[in-house]
Amino acid sequence: MKKAIFLRFVVLCFLFLGYEAKAVKYFIPDLKFRAYLQANFAGCMNATGDSLEGSCPAVLNATTVDVRAQNISNLNGIQVFQNLKNLYCQAN
Repeated sequence: MKKAIFLRFVVLCFLFLGYEAKAVKYFIPDLKFRAYLQANFAGCMNATGDSLEGSCPAVLNATTVDVRAQNISNLNGIQVFQNLKNLYCQAN
């Protein structure tokens, strides 16, 4: 009995030690919104510049996004900004 419990414990340890958490990426379809994010949150964009890293502290802690008058039609990806208090998106 003890041996079976120990074996389960060992297997679980190997599973967790071998697990590598992957950041969730959010594809940004709107080129103008993508340009804003690349200019203001460059460290949070992936290597190709078309997706936002969902675990980036700068994005997670941002409280304001100001994309006024930038001809943006799709704000897909804004949901990553968990602490967002002010979203300025007039005249788009």
